[in-house]
Amino acid sequence: MNNESIFIENKLKQLGTTSKYGNTSLREIEEIEVTLGINLPNEYKEFLSRFGTLNFNDIEVAFYSVTNSDKEPFKIVNFYGVNGDNFDLKMIINSYTDRIPEDLIPIAECTTLISF
Repeated sequence: MNNESIFIENKLKQLGTTSKYGNTSLREIEEIEVTLGINLPNEYKEFLSRFGTLNFNDIEVAFYSVTNSDKEPFKIVNFYGVNGDNFDLKMIINSYTDRIPEDLIPIAECTTLISF
């Protein structure tokens, strides 16, 4: 485990984050890529294999822009994973087909309106 992973894990614990279903296996990640015909970034695969679906216990966690402090923060409630419920990555990607650019992958439930 590298220092960045330890840092992220400690921050998630501070936020009271829980993994809803445990981590995601490499087989499940490969299945997503094959089924959807995509290649997930290595960093995201590592995140899924380490943390899986994350839940902030229905509390919005705000992420502020470091370059524009006047910009409204992104507010995240959950990070998607592989679990077959409303936070299933395959289901979410399929539901956004033709609504977001092809080179974007929805990885989290954001309650802030985002425009492209």
